[in-house]
Amino acid sequence: MGNPFSQPLKVTPVEDALAQGFGTIATQDQQDALGRGVWEGGRWQVVIARPLSTGDPSDQEMSRGGRYYLALAVWDGSSGDVGARKSVTSWVNLEISAAAPVLEAWVWALAAIPPVGAALFLWHVFRRRRVE
Repeated sequence: MGNPFSQPLKVTPVEDALAQGFGTIATQDQQDALGRGVWEGGRWQVVIARPLSTGDPSDQEMSRGGRYYLALAVWDGSSGDVGARKSVTSWVNLEISAAAPVLEAWVWALAAIPPVGAALFLWHVFRRRRVE
């Protein structure tokens, strides 16, 4: 299999990995994280997304309202990173909002439109047939 992130047709530049100390980083078999970075104005802006619950025993289960700590490893060739050597962050505090995101509420509302529309259409058709 080799390094799955050296493959030319990868879905995301984010690698879901696990480390238990310096020099122990290993790519997880199950890749649950997606992400994208944009270099703009002399700095990176990065978004990484992952389900709260992945079903992967190597992942931390998370929930709304939870607080977690994570660290990131970034390979940056212009900073002298070569091979497996990476730049690493200190611990980062991640707090997940207890409220459902507004986008999620809109997705559920939009998903309800087709069945509700179909029900109203059928109600209208059957009502017309009864009147005739």
